[in-house]
Amino acid sequence: MVSYLIVTGIPQPRESIADLLLDAESTTQALKNLRSLLNRIRPFVPELEITRQTLAFIPTPQTELDLHQLRIGLSATDPIEAARAFQLYRGDLLDGFHLSGAPRFNEWLTVERERLRRQVLGISHHLCQQLFDQQAWQTGIALATQCLKLDNLNEEAHQWLMRFLAGSGQVTQAQKQYEQCRQLLWAELGVKPSDATQKIAQQLDALAPQTATLTIARAQPAVWDGQAVPEPAPLPLGSIVPYRRNHDFIGREQMLSALGEALLRDANRPNGAVISGLGGLGKTQLAVEFAFRFAKFFPGGIYWLSFADPNGVADEVAAIGGAQGMQLYESGSRLSLADRVGRVRRAWQEPARRLLVFDNCEDIELLA
Repeated sequence: MVSYLIVTGIPQPRESIADLLLDAESTTQALKNLRSLLNRIRPFVPELEITRQTLAFIPTPQTELDLHQLRIGLSATDPIEAARAFQLYRGDLLDGFHLSGAPRFNEWLTVERERLRRQVLGISHHLCQQLFDQQAWQTGIALATQCLKLDNLNEEAHQWLMRFLAGSGQVTQAQKQYEQCRQLLWAELGVKPSDATQKIAQQLDALAPQTATLTIARAQPAVWDGQAVPEPAPLPLGSIVPYRRNHDFIGREQMLSALGEALLRDANRPNGAVISGLGGLGKTQLAVEFAFRFAKFFPGGIYWLSFADPNGVADEVAAIGGAQGMQLYESGSRLSLADRVGRVRRAWQEPARRLLVFDNCEDIELLA
């Protein structure tokens, strides 16, 4: 009841509160239960104003309410002050709270949570623009970071964080933020960053020292020691794996190690391994887990090809060269299927370790 009065901020009729909070057979019974509740809590809530018709929460100068501080702070004309107030919003309104036996209250709370969330995140865009115009880089970094804590798939917040980092001179860190954004969008939604985000990344590349690019280009691939199975990691840039990692996957360390030994034992020649068995035993899950566990050992990318339809294998290969994969040609390219497949196969000949997964491949002639 108190939380409802605080959030609404205005006096509420007793009947409305009784019907909202107390699941009784009649309004009369609900009002009786409300009077009993008021008698119990009144000594503990001095801000509670009770009349015959209404109830209200009237804060005193000593009352500290983060919701009130948030609302007042976000309405400040100074963007730095408003951005500091934004830090008070750490999650949904009354996060995790559920009132048993009060379905109408819970419905109201669900709507109010979403309304406040939209309001706060909507204000964040305006604040970011103001902070950027004032070159308040550190305050902007804190604001964008807080937005991402609330929603790590908020691509606009990723964009602002990259801008603020670059503005503060942290170009390399901004590039890392772009890569984190790219990997997250692909892993969670199966999409690439928007054109606006990619444009920011291109601008960052132009700002970055040339030596940083050379260092990355000459970096040696990781070497597996053949001992412990690695922890899961993001897939390399441009990889195409149509499955998300199963976070409930456990065990099979010996099988994962055997695959690692078979595929990584000789860095100077291509190696292969076969996962076979009856249907339903988890062959695909094992291959997916291996891809994420050993991702860092295949810097050239990991590419999943379905051989379930033999007539569609060429299309599968060609898709790898498209916008979501190796970006060997534009999505609207008029290249023939044979030309697109040829480009992918030539790219695969470059000296970079790659992992190709042939799913449902039951005819060895299809590998030719």
